[in-house]
Amino acid sequence: MAAETANYGLKKPSAEDFYNIEDFNWNADVIDAELAKRAELGEDGRVPAAQLPAMDFDPAGSAAAVQTALSGHTGDNVRHLTAAERTAWNAKAAGDHTHTAAQVGAVPTTRKVNGKALSADVTLAAADVGAAAAGHSHAASGVTAGTLAGKVNANASAAGALTAAQVRDISVGTAELTPGTSALVTGSLYFVYE
Repeated sequence: MAAETANYGLKKPSAEDFYNIEDFNWNADVIDAELAKRAELGEDGRVPAAQLPAMDFDPAGSAAAVQTALSGHTGDNVRHLTAAERTAWNAKAAGDHTHTAAQVGAVPTTRKVNGKALSADVTLAAADVGAAAAGHSHAASGVTAGTLAGKVNANASAAGALTAAQVRDISVGTAELTPGTSALVTGSLYFVYE
């Protein structure tokens, strides 16, 4: 019985086998098919394009296409910083830096308002700004003109001596009062209305 070759399975007749033309032709067909799979160099020393297997490449210059894509990517300033942006970024101050009052347009803490430094909260009294205290009063002689709203009371010791042209304690109400028994001071005027 004939053996076979290790690589292509060609039939090898043994010494006692007769020559078989079918085996010879079968071997020739296998050899021819395998040789057809091998590339042959052209006159320029390269494998002809017709003998190359199908490949996914850019025959017009795949390196140029890759370079175009790479240049587009590296030039994309949305994804990458420009050299000028990088320089400006690197020149920024550290996160724990400080500024002077002049650098941010603030009022210096050495400045004073009415003798009070602006280095802390400032509390002003009425006198600090030339105003009268909330609970102040004026003598009657200091009031010389104007319209007074509300009730004006005369001094209790002077109420009886007031003349008709002077300011009096004038009240109005619906209650009937008995002279000499009400809480009104002497000299007060009280008008009853319905």
